[in-house]
Formats: sequence, structure tokens, C-alpha cells
Amino acid sequence: MSTCTDMRIDPGAVIHPEARIDCDIFCAGKGAQIGRCEIVAHVVHIGENTRIADDVVIDVSGGKTKRSTFRCGPDCLLARWVYINACQPVVLGEHACLSPRAMVFTHRYWQSVMEGYSAAFRGVTIGDDAWIGAGSQVMAGVSVGAGSILMAGSVAIQNIPDRELWGGVPATRRAPAGEQVRSGGWLEDIYLKMVQHADYQFGTSVHVSLNREHEAIYLSGKKGLGIFLYPGSPTQIRIMPKPDTMDVHQLHVLDMVRDVVRRFGIRKVEVCSE
Repeated sequence: MSTCTDMRIDPGAVIHPEARIDCDIFCAGKGAQIGRCEIVAHVVHIGENTRIADDVVIDVSGGKTKRSTFRCGPDCLLARWVYINACQPVVLGEHACLSPRAMVFTHRYWQSVMEGYSAAFRGVTIGDDAWIGAGSQVMAGVSVGAGSILMAGSVAIQNIPDRELWGGVPATRRAPAGEQVRSGGWLEDIYLKMVQHADYQFGTSVHVSLNREHEAIYLSGKKGLGIFLYPGSPTQIRIMPKPDTMDVHQLHVLDMVRDVVRRFGIRKVEVCSE
């Protein structure tokens, strides 16, 4: 059900017929996928190839005004049960991810300010490549920097700089983003992100498996494609067949692997053939 004054759906965008959209201005970019969710705001812009899962709620609790806006760049993911309060502006950069049950708040108000309690109405910005972990909360006025990670179950009450790992209640700095990955400690997190991207981009044509004994991730696909990912320092990607003999599908899978690794803060990658 849609009640929008101005609604623009670009070619290839798909909206679930049971999605509830109540906006003055609504735009969905090319290839966007919007599930059975609820979106209420003044202005909403969904970037190209962004995926909004079922049971996501974007609402204006705290009051709907001209500042009640939600904008996300291309290639973002809002996983199931994500909640975003957009009574003030919420902006997601390119390829930002909100994991299941993550929450974003743009107001802090309940008890009476006449009795000395504080209140806040401020927007939230989540930068390019940022990852908000499952069950975590981003509070009013907080900015999460590009490439940063907020660990699952954390509460961010202050700005997070670019490319840092934060966690806890309240969240504090733990390490530069990617540092624990390079030491091998986050192998499972890379694996889960790889599964997510492979399923979204390639469906059943690519299988991802985790080998904890050898600290490696293995991707297999049609025509004998095999990609072995060894997160280390430097990270190694071992592939077969050789890149110069790969078809278009296989090259796309390899690009996806490189992209996921880069988003964990790993810049130095060696690619070699088995």
C-alpha cells in the first residue's frame, strides 16, 4: 500500500506488494529491492541496488516534519527487523550495512524537560562501507565514519571516526577496522559477509564454505571455479582457473571477493593461481 504525493520507481526496482509506503516524495533507484516493510517519512531516496528486507521499519516517531528524511546511497543493505527513526535526517552512504535488529534513533525524549531531563532531536549519518552490527543502536546526533564497524549489541552515543572498530555499551574504540581480520581473528565474520554477498549477487550458482582448520574460506561455482581466501598479512586469494582464462561470471565472483575483503579494511591482497 502506497500513499505518496510524488513517487518515482526506476527500471529494475522491485517493491513488495504488501509494503507500506507513506511519503510525500519517494524514489527507488535502479535495481533496488524493497521487501514487505513499513516506510513513513517526508522524503525517502533509496539508492541503486539497495536491498531492504522484510519487516524493516522506517518511521517518524517523535514527529513528522520537513526534516523527516531518509536517504541511502547505492548498494546498501537493511537486514530483517532493522528499525530506523527518521523524524530527523538519516543518511547512509554507499554500501552501508545494517544487520538484523540494528536500530537508529534521531530523537531522545520521554521524561519532562521541565523536571530537568534532557531531550535531543538530531540526525544520524552512517558513512560509506560502514557496518552496524546485529542488535546494535546508533543514537541521535551520532555519525559513523566510512569503513567503520559497530560491533553487535553495542550502543553508539558519540561519533565514530573513519575506519575504526567500536563496541560495548556505551561503545568505545577497540581497534582500527580490519586489524583483527588481518590477524585471523575475524575469519568467521568475513565468511558470513561473503555468504551474504554471494547469495545476493549470484544465488545458488556460488557456494561458500569455511575451513577453520586451515583458516580459509572457499568459494566454488560452475565451470570449475575455485577461490581460496586466506585472511592474513598480506591476505592471499588463490584461484583456479587463471584469471586470464576466466569467463565473465567467474570474474564477477572474483571481483565480489576482492570487494568484501576491501570492506574489512584489508588493502594488500595477493592474487595467485593454484
